[in-house]
Amino acid sequence: HVGHGAGSREIPGQPNILRLFLGEAKTLSVEPPVCVIEANVDDMSPQVYAFFAEQAMKAGALDVFSVPAQMKKNRPGQLIHVVARREDASKLCDLVFAQTTTIGVRLYEAQRQTLEREWVSVETRWGPVRMKLARRNGRLLNAAPEYEDCEKIARERDIPIKEILAEANFVFRSGFKDRT
Repeated sequence: HVGHGAGSREIPGQPNILRLFLGEAKTLSVEPPVCVIEANVDDMSPQVYAFFAEQAMKAGALDVFSVPAQMKKNRPGQLIHVVARREDASKLCDLVFAQTTTIGVRLYEAQRQTLEREWVSVETRWGPVRMKLARRNGRLLNAAPEYEDCEKIARERDIPIKEILAEANFVFRSGFKDRT
């Protein structure tokens, strides 16, 4: 609803008008909010980051990533992001402090939306590969071979991983009829 009205008082150079909007906020996400932990680092080896990211995922992080950033004193650095459930935020902050060179973190809540996920297996000439399917409102939007399955086959059979990824996609697309 929208209401408006004019007051009786004269204010020189300014209209004496009020408009009021009444409504309900629409929630964009039905998923619980996540906690985002951010840290700036400009004095840390990339090998240290790789180990930290692996440890954070093992500790329950939903996602870990970094982006290059220009820090103070014109130093190249990185901005580390850890996305976590609220209940895991404290232990992941402890991990950021213990495993990286940062001396401070920022925390904030964020809304997120995720696609519905499903796993199916396809049979390639080298063996089965799991495919991760992602849907929104039942409609297939993404299909991707599971990297670890392809990597295992590539190592065992000494085949370029790109061939296994391509075949898994081809087998899936050839046999998948439900495009909705």
